[in-house]
Parts: sequence; structure tokens; C-alpha cells
Amino acid sequence: MSATSGHNLVVARSHAIARQRKLRRILESYGVLTHDALQALARGRSWRVPFETVLERAVASGRVVRLPGGFYEAGRRRDDDESTPR
Repeated sequence: MSATSGHNLVVARSHAIARQRKLRRILESYGVLTHDALQALARGRSWRVPFETVLERAVASGRVVRLPGGFYEAGRRRDDDESTPR
């Protein structure tokens, strides 16, 4: 069963991107964080889509950068992120 099963795919995609942007905003505010600190600040344990999945997609999209030693920092802003209000 996928994370989008039974959901409108457009809504599911928008929700997933919003979570990725949230991770980037947290990292922009706090700087470099560990995985556990980022998950705690994002309250990622309560997300319907697993935190790990969102984090991996955020890294793949460039919104979050994985650093050595299990640390993360904010990635670049994307064109589609600039046009969307927070």
C-alpha cells in the first residue's frame, strides 16, 4: 500500500512537498541539525507519511542537504518554492 492510496494524487503530492518545505524552513531557522533533532522539531513522528520518506524526498529534491555524520542543512530554494506563499 502506498502513501497515496485512497487519496487524490494532486493533494497527496502537495502535502508531501509542503512537508519537505517545512523541513527546509526548520533548517533555515536552526542551521545544521541531526536527524533526531530535525524529526523532533518537525514533529515528524506523527506524520501519516513516514518522516524517513519525506526526508529522503527532500534530499532528492535538493530542499535538504545530507551532510557527513548524520547531519542535515537547508538546501537551495527551487523555482516552484519561490512562487508559493508560506
